[in-house]
Amino acid sequence: MFNAKEQRKRQIDTLKVFNDNVSEIKESEKYAIKFMSGKNEISLVIELDHDFPYNIPKLSVEPKFQHKWIENDQITKAPGILNFSINSDLGRVCQVIIREFEKNPVQFQSQQIVEPVKIQSSIKEIEGLEIDQLYALLNDDQCLDDFIEELQTVRTLNIELDSLIESNEKQAVTNLQKEGELNKLKESIESLSLDFLNLGSKYEATNKKYHDKSQEYLPENIRQLLEIAVSNAEYQCEESVDAFLNGKLSSSQFLENFMEIKKLIAIRKFKEERLNFQLNQLKL
Repeated sequence: MFNAKEQRKRQIDTLKVFNDNVSEIKESEKYAIKFMSGKNEISLVIELDHDFPYNIPKLSVEPKFQHKWIENDQITKAPGILNFSINSDLGRVCQVIIREFEKNPVQFQSQQIVEPVKIQSSIKEIEGLEIDQLYALLNDDQCLDDFIEELQTVRTLNIELDSLIESNEKQAVTNLQKEGELNKLKESIESLSLDFLNLGSKYEATNKKYHDKSQEYLPENIRQLLEIAVSNAEYQCEESVDAFLNGKLSSSQFLENFMEIKKLIAIRKFKEERLNFQLNQLKL
């Protein structure tokens, strides 16, 4: 990678690589390239500020002339200037500008020829009028209006105007005929929009129910429910033992209840342990 000073020197070196007749006006800051544009000798002046090549170079021409790339006596609209970056080649940018002026020789103001404006009558009908008829047009507004109305150009415009009016009237009738259909379509769209809003509300409600149910059946929630169920079953077992000891249950009733509750406890504990094992496996 080049540092800023090396970048600046490399850019300046490209001036002589891509162009002839390069002269140094002020070292590292100002240069000029002479070239011919038609029969005119032109100098392309390059000025570089302290932050070049991070800043765009200032380019101008001597003597001054007008061109689509020049604005306020500076070349600002050339493609190479518009897209200039630190990776551009200053010499190539100048070469493209010089070639543009060589291919399209410039003209200075002293060389530009201004042709006289040719004034011709745009109304042929006036050419054949007598002096008194011209005076009548000048002094009589009604006569002038009648004359204008009879002009072929005005007649053509009137015909086109009548045609446009007729076309607009037909279009207006067509629009009125379609008004009922458009109103029906509008009502249909409004109805569909309402249906869409209702469906959206139903979707939100259903989605909430789904979310709530999915939370209920999360493995962690199921494990907690199993723990509670085991605890409840053990509590029922203790109550059954107390009832038997207090003589509230016969031995046959106690054995039947005790075995059923123990079986339920065993099943729930197995499910709890199995679920804990699966959850631990998922965490690995």
